[in-house]
Order: sequence, then C-alpha cells, then structure tokens
Amino acid sequence: MERILELARLLVVPGAIPEKAGPDPVHIAAAAEECEFLLTWNFRHIANVRIRREVERILSNHGYTKTTICTPEELI
Repeated sequence: MERILELARLLVVPGAIPEKAGPDPVHIAAAAEECEFLLTWNFRHIANVRIRREVERILSNHGYTKTTICTPEELI
C-alpha cells in the first residue's frame, strides 16, 4: 500500500493530476501496480489525452510500463 500512495503522490504535479482530483491518483497508482488496463470514463483527470500522456510518462519514469489507460470504447 505504501508504494501505491507514494506513486499517487508523484502523480499530483502540474500537467498531470491536479490536487483537486480526489482519489484519482490513488486509483491510477493502484492500477499501475496490478493491472494491464485501467478502464475509465473519467475524462477530467484520467482519460484526458493531455493528462494521460503525462501520467504515462511519470509511470514509465518510475518503472511502470504495463498499464494502459483507456476508455471502455477504446479497448473494444
């Protein structure tokens, strides 16, 4: 759990996840630890193209490369 919370803290930066996003960074960090896909309709803080790129860059810089963030439509 500590790794997830630390990764969530790293995601709350300008250009990625804003502080007002509530539990969204924890949701992303938990998925990065365990999931191949993170499916979401949350376009404001997760599936947003600009934010998604920055989140994927941060995840990659910290060794997390297996999780793809997408909407259910994109997965189908």
